[in-house]
Amino acid sequence: TPGPGPATDTGATAVACRVADLRLSVEEADAGAGNQGQAFALTNAGTAACSLAGYPAVSLLDTQGRA
Repeated sequence: TPGPGPATDTGATAVACRVADLRLSVEEADAGAGNQGQAFALTNAGTAACSLAGYPAVSLLDTQGRA
């Protein structure tokens, strides 16, 4: 029987996600003891399954797209 959650292993390998198909959203964050944090989520907005691997990189840019 399949495990809990929406993911099901079909044996097929998803292709790498394209940047154009990903949507970034700001999620609710939890903080305490003087700490602050922020959570982000990437959602596949494309029409086909895709996969991500590794760790995300984050860069803070100005309105001109410069670091």
